[in-house]
Amino acid sequence: MKMVGMIKTVTRRETFSACHRLKTCGSSSEGRESGGSGKNAEVYGKCARRHGHNYVMEVSFRGAVDEQTGMLLDMSVAKRCIQS
Repeated sequence: MKMVGMIKTVTRRETFSACHRLKTCGSSSEGRESGGSGKNAEVYGKCARRHGHNYVMEVSFRGAVDEQTGMLLDMSVAKRCIQS
């Protein structure tokens, strides 16, 4: 089977976690994290505490299949592109 001009799509899925906390401008670190009841905790409630979220990201690469290798791309290159 000849692959000249064959267009394919490869999708890579990555999962990652990230944390943050919401903070009002000019507020001190006082708040629920330190057991206080500061302005930050009043405005943001439980989101004033440091907390995290899990994410799923899918990246698709589309192009011509390399006739010599039969590959669209080296997946280690795709991984580096996604993580940078």
